[in-house]
Amino acid sequence: MAKKNCYHDFAGFYDCMDTHANVAYNLIKKKIKKFHPNAKSILEMACGTGRVINKFSRYYDCWGFDASRQMIEKAKEKKKRVNFFIADMRTFNIKHKFDVIFCIFDSINHLLNLNEWKKTFINSYKHLNKGGLFIFDVNTPSQLNNFYNYPVQLLKKNNEHCIIEVKSLGKNSAEWNITMLKKIKRKKYYISKEKIHERAFALNEIKIRLKSHFDILEIVNSKNQPVKKDEKRIFFICKKK
Repeated sequence: MAKKNCYHDFAGFYDCMDTHANVAYNLIKKKIKKFHPNAKSILEMACGTGRVINKFSRYYDCWGFDASRQMIEKAKEKKKRVNFFIADMRTFNIKHKFDVIFCIFDSINHLLNLNEWKKTFINSYKHLNKGGLFIFDVNTPSQLNNFYNYPVQLLKKNNEHCIIEVKSLGKNSAEWNITMLKKIKRKKYYISKEKIHERAFALNEIKIRLKSHFDILEIVNSKNQPVKKDEKRIFFICKKK
């Protein structure tokens, strides 16, 4: 048995998951058209295997990065017109600015304290052109505190299986336990395990960290509707001051 960092072996299963990529793509596309119709360049932070940024690559100069080398390798295999690189959303530093930066699939929830969120906001601000858009989604406390009796997911790919178990840990946090099995020989399997932690914060706490660098244009749910109480996922659409 081997223990790996998160999104190591799991990168091979990532595209098997239903991450609602089309929902995210369509929402972001609408917001760009509404708030920055002349945008020409886009960066996706924590892009994973590039499923969403690839959809924009026909129309924009597109870039994407992820902290996982394995994720970026999978993204590059798709051979789309996207500049992929390995980086951390808190510390990335490139000599390029963008009209739009987005970060979705609750990637920012992987940062477990608000100081790290603020570092990410400031870093995004630095890499945006004047009037640029910063769009990101988050899992809310309501989402992470209610993963009780959540069904186990089973993903299959050729002779490989992936089991995903998620549970709430209390205090607005949750843990994904991922077990992957790859058949090597008859009755013999390679097993690897990865853990993914997330933490959520109250809406007002997030707003406070944003306000010194961004104007918040809209806060909506996945259906592009006003946010209601106990919403599970929300999108922030922000503009560089």
